Amino acid sequence: MWLSGLTIDSVTIINLVLAIGLVVDYSAHVAHSFVVAKGTRQERADHALSHILALALTLTLTLTLTLTLTLTLTRSVRTTR
Repeated sequence: MWLSGLTIDSVTIINLVLAIGLVVDYSAHVAHSFVVAKGTRQERADHALSHILALALTLTLTLTLTLTLTLTLTRSVRTTR
């Protein structure tokens, strides 16, 4: 992560793991929804993307609210170097 100028600490690693996990989860749900849908290839793709949209919006809202609430309730620790 030196290329982007970020230091590798616990917050960076947690963000990286969450981002990778969400990408894998989203991709797996789209693929599964496409495979189990009935119809032509285009109809199955439309179903998969419309089905996953509700999940993605729910997940986004839940994570945003949870993380915002968590950050609001915690004290900031400031370190000097």
